[in-house]
Amino acid sequence: MDNQDLILALNKLIETCKDGEESYKTCAQDALERNSPSHSVFEAIQLSCSTACSELDELVVKLGGVPEKSSSTGDMLHRTWVNLKHAISGKNEDAVLQECERGEESAKNRYNDALEHDLPSYVRLIVERQSLGIATNLEKIRTLRSNINVEA
Repeated sequence: MDNQDLILALNKLIETCKDGEESYKTCAQDALERNSPSHSVFEAIQLSCSTACSELDELVVKLGGVPEKSSSTGDMLHRTWVNLKHAISGKNEDAVLQECERGEESAKNRYNDALEHDLPSYVRLIVERQSLGIATNLEKIRTLRSNINVEA
């Protein structure tokens, strides 16, 4: 993978992280307003997205590129997060969590795509660690969903 392709791949992951960061910020605010226990989970995931973004930004700069500054537009991940915003407006926690789950699945797929490339070892280590973080976030969301469905 040449340097430009690597920068492009990392910028796609930055978009993914920014999508998650923005969406979980909205989820956390909504959950706080509803005094929902999911607030702390959403806040923690937002922070992990922000941290991942910063790490990827540093890699892009180190490679001589310019880090992506915006979230995605027009792709599947963006549509998932738009659906999330609609679920939040309906105040249906299960629908919100379903969209969060879909968003994490999309993020996981995007990271898996990046990991299929021949990445330099120092980049691979970071992307793999972040990918594991997405898997952890996905499990947290699924646990919240199962707890809500048990209570219903």
